[in-house]
Amino acid sequence: ISIDLFHLVIGTGQGGLTVAEYYALSNQGDRTVVNSFALEQEGVGTLVFNLPSDAANVSFPSASPERYRVFTGGFSDTGSISPGTGTSQVVVTYILPYEEGPLTLIRPVPFDVGEIKVFMPHQIELQLDVREGTEEGVKMLGSSAEAYEVYALGPLQQGDPVELVVTGTLPGPSLPAGEETIINNAGTGPGLLWGASTLGVALIMGGLWWWRRGEERSAGEEVLGPGESLDES
Repeated sequence: ISIDLFHLVIGTGQGGLTVAEYYALSNQGDRTVVNSFALEQEGVGTLVFNLPSDAANVSFPSASPERYRVFTGGFSDTGSISPGTGTSQVVVTYILPYEEGPLTLIRPVPFDVGEIKVFMPHQIELQLDVREGTEEGVKMLGSSAEAYEVYALGPLQQGDPVELVVTGTLPGPSLPAGEETIINNAGTGPGLLWGASTLGVALIMGGLWWWRRGEERSAGEEVLGPGESLDES
């Protein structure tokens, strides 16, 4: 088992930072992987993922409630993984307590990873440092063309850390207009009313595959350099 790509979206919400993680998993073997270990609570599981010890409101948008088992410090996926590339996807969202940084988030990767993308909404009062990552500037992403700061790193081997340092102050209770739009359209499913984490889930669940298309960009997508700013005038 390997991770074809890993998305990590950092945002803000009531109670602290919101985090959305997306894993596209590949099975390089010729047999379906399922029920590979016994769970401590009950039953069997296929894969285990770690979570920060202070992660709260752990949720799995659009997933069957029977698929995941949450335990202290992580969760298990009980779904099967067929042979092939990108044959299984995992999406998890959670909240981390945050008042004013710095906050260091270290995410050891559970399997070998080909590519990692880190996203943060552009116009929030937070700064993000992705250790060993390459800043790709600001990109207009998603159906509502929201601006995101994008960082890339990888490949990494199993157990290697993705380390992020967040600084700055959380914004006030009001939400940007684009954020409200996505929240209003997202419905009331678990984990979908979370400010910028909702934005992240909307992006990754909507099929954000621009990094695979190379230079083939849609006509409406804008890419800005690290020192440039957005100006709609």
